[in-house]
Amino acid sequence: ADAMAGLKWTLIHAGAKKFRVDSLGRQHPVPMADLVEVGVFGADTDGTGGEPLHLGRTWIRTDSTTVTVVVDRLPARAGIDPYAKLIDRDRRDNVVPILRQ
Repeated sequence: ADAMAGLKWTLIHAGAKKFRVDSLGRQHPVPMADLVEVGVFGADTDGTGGEPLHLGRTWIRTDSTTVTVVVDRLPARAGIDPYAKLIDRDRRDNVVPILRQ
């Protein structure tokens, strides 16, 4: 049997920027070189956000990053820092629905 049969290739295109805030509350961009959690989730059937099909960490070093994840079931949502462990002013955009092609 083909070991690749039934696998779902998921491309995650992520934009990330890192800032430091000074004592006056002003943001200043700093280089990004962080190990960030990446998640792919199945359908949300019970209000918990969907079963994790993949949780792993990857280095994010640029403003725009593409991560390829292979899962064995149909993914519904994916993103970076899915459990909001990092400080983020807008956590609602970390995980988004999968666009099928």
